[in-house]
Amino acid sequence: MVDNINNVEKKLEADLERQGDFEDIESRIQKDDLVDSDLALGASQEKLIESTKKRYKLLNRAFSLKEFLDRIGYGLGAHQWVTIFFFLSGAGAFLVGMVNALRDVIGDFISAFIDEYSRVRTLSKNVLSFAGIFFGFSFLGIVLGIRLQSIPIYAISVILGSVGIVTYGQIYTQLLDQQIKHERKAKFLKEVAHYGVLITAIAFLVSGWLLQMFPSGTVIDISGFIVPLTGYFLIFELAAIMFILSGFILSNIPTREITQQNYPFKEFWREYRHGLKSNRKIFLQNATMKLLFVASLFVSVVQSLGASFYGYFIYKLFREYYFGGFLNVAIIFGVAILASFIGPAFTRFVQRRAGLAPMFVFGTLLLALLPLILLFNKAFYPVLVAASLAIIGASILGVAQGLLTRKLLSLSERKAFYHSLRSISAIPFLIISGIGAWIASAYSFELVFQGIVGILILIVAPVYFALVIKSNKRQQF
Repeated sequence: MVDNINNVEKKLEADLERQGDFEDIESRIQKDDLVDSDLALGASQEKLIESTKKRYKLLNRAFSLKEFLDRIGYGLGAHQWVTIFFFLSGAGAFLVGMVNALRDVIGDFISAFIDEYSRVRTLSKNVLSFAGIFFGFSFLGIVLGIRLQSIPIYAISVILGSVGIVTYGQIYTQLLDQQIKHERKAKFLKEVAHYGVLITAIAFLVSGWLLQMFPSGTVIDISGFIVPLTGYFLIFELAAIMFILSGFILSNIPTREITQQNYPFKEFWREYRHGLKSNRKIFLQNATMKLLFVASLFVSVVQSLGASFYGYFIYKLFREYYFGGFLNVAIIFGVAILASFIGPAFTRFVQRRAGLAPMFVFGTLLLALLPLILLFNKAFYPVLVAASLAIIGASILGVAQGLLTRKLLSLSERKAFYHSLRSISAIPFLIISGIGAWIASAYSFELVFQGIVGILILIVAPVYFALVIKSNKRQQF
């Protein structure tokens, strides 16, 4: 009997290692009828429950530390700083806009590919760890580009960094959910969406202060040794360290192996390409999908152009006023990051009280508010409020489009739409973004901002109205 109990203990421990939770395997052991289940479980349960608690405690600590480092890295290496220093390194508006657009397209393709591949095979923890470390090293490339005043090195580092961050984010979410069930997660991990926003906002504000306190050319005297110390070096190097450390932590987390079937990559690639062709065919034959495509395309263009030019324009606009150029940017966009706290709640409020059509109107107007303010009321506090409201507007539009898509398209049609959207929109997105970047380079940022407002009011809003009317007619019948 003792040997029998020991055998069950070993079986339980093996299942625990593979599945990670005593409660998940208890019913299966009882069903197996290997020995008297009460005796076996009574002898093993206390030991295994303690082992389970220790394992989850270790996993929660490791993943929480990783999340903490990541959120600091996101704040220190924020896109606003990357864009501003791209300009300060000598890049023109056209190049900055095109590099950002290309980065978005590459990121979308990688995201779509990983999303599909993860359905047939889970990518290993080592791939994720490498992606995080790779993303961290991209910041070292940015520092090198600034130091050498090399625009090609800077541009390549920005594009390669997008490859790392997309891979990092996609695989990590899947890995975390596989290793720790939601009810087993520590409070920090359960609420990481909220805590993470706060950590990122604080790190972003600190980075703005460092940039303002240590401008280019700053040196410090350490016991007679003159050491150059600049803000951009501090923030990008620290961001690199955060992501590299995060990647190393992840590589050493004792995760459970997931049993997988062998699925040849060639077979997946063949099916993936066939799926893309089939989905494109469905897409091109569906008028509703085409309208949704137009709205999605122009919203993406507007957001890409805004991400390329808002930060640098605000930096130049307030460089000699208020808190100084970099700190002004940090305060404006730091508050905007914090405003994203209320975005989901506000979106739900508008949805319950108003419905889809007002959501699109409200979301579009809030998104257009920042370029309008930058055109007609170039004052610090109105810009701060407008940047915060634009974040909320983007949230409202995103939710509204998701709801509208569910109303207009069946499940199979939605799958075809989302799977083909990235590939079909890539070239139009690059062309329109390129036109906007060229206008900024040849004429002015203000003209681009006028174009953004025009696109939102004259193209995006009417298309959404047409789709809402179509949705209402379908419900009537």
